[in-house]
Amino acid sequence: MTADEIESVTAHEVINMIIFDVLSRESPIGDKGHRMRLFLTEAGYKKALESQDRSFIRILNHAKVSQGHLQYDRLDGEL
Repeated sequence: MTADEIESVTAHEVINMIIFDVLSRESPIGDKGHRMRLFLTEAGYKKALESQDRSFIRILNHAKVSQGHLQYDRLDGEL
């Protein structure tokens, strides 16, 4: 997902949060070596998974966003 593709969305459309490391200079968002957090729509999350499949990023943690609260998939990881 490039910066140009990030659209203005309403809060109820944002249903995913990811924390990830940028692994490649070719990553569509972020700089290599940076750790980032993004709040995403379902379409944005699918693009993030595609970026991970292409080894541009590595998703460290994911949570569903529900009524302003984060519901983490896993609680065992330390970031």
